[in-house]
Amino acid sequence: MNRGADRTESAGSLVYDSDCDRCSRWAARAARGAVQFDLVPAGSKVAVDELGVSALESARSVWLVTSAGERMEGAAAINAVLRLGGGIGGALAALGGLPLLSQLEAGCYRLLARHRATLKRPGRARGDRS
Repeated sequence: MNRGADRTESAGSLVYDSDCDRCSRWAARAARGAVQFDLVPAGSKVAVDELGVSALESARSVWLVTSAGERMEGAAAINAVLRLGGGIGGALAALGGLPLLSQLEAGCYRLLARHRATLKRPGRARGDRS
């Protein structure tokens, strides 16, 4: 049972690339954190019709749609998830609010997102989750 099993209200929906091993592992870790997030595969009917995140947008990057309807993309979405989760990740994510660091994070995120299909753990085939 995960740490958040007694949580009843979601902080929002995390739209992620479910075909990407690293993306799926990170999303699952985020969902088990101190704050509840609904995990929504990119391009799904829920992502497009209910959350308003197009297939093109979700192919480009991760999205967080908060329960209040605020939409965040890429590094900003990841920082928001980490901040909401608190702890050391939350403290580090707070640094992402600094102008120079947020620009650097956004650039690094775009680079990694663009090449996520070629980035895999050594010794593991793409899609191998064992």
